[in-house]
Amino acid sequence: MSSSNAVNASTGGSGGQIVVAGAGYAGLHVTLRLTAKLRNHPEVELTLVDRYDYHQAITELPRVAGGTRAADAVRIPLQDMLAERVRFVQAEINGFDLAGRPLLTGAGPIGWRRLVLALGSRPNDFAIPGPPCSSSRRALPSWPAPHPS
Repeated sequence: MSSSNAVNASTGGSGGQIVVAGAGYAGLHVTLRLTAKLRNHPEVELTLVDRYDYHQAITELPRVAGGTRAADAVRIPLQDMLAERVRFVQAEINGFDLAGRPLLTGAGPIGWRRLVLALGSRPNDFAIPGPPCSSSRRALPSWPAPHPS
């Protein structure tokens, strides 16, 4: 069964709520694909949950660092990309309960019939010296200049 058919078979005509946790590349892609696939199934509710109200185009960050792209250009408001039928909840995701089926968030529990976990990843700095990724200030690492021989 192809992934396209899997979406139709698992959601078509079934009603209920699909919750996508995370609005990074995977979560946003799934949300946009489900929006298109479910256009003839208004009984299926689609909710996207993320702590930020924007999508960060991470692959463009080197251009920002190089000065060839404005920082605002890589921060895309989610409301500009989502269809009206998608409910967006801006909240921190704290966990989920498989038995009771709520997604636990800072805004309260969100019930789901189907849950897509697309919570992203953490960058690996490979122990390169410089500020940690969680720093609010981003900078390129610097190394001592080599001594002339």
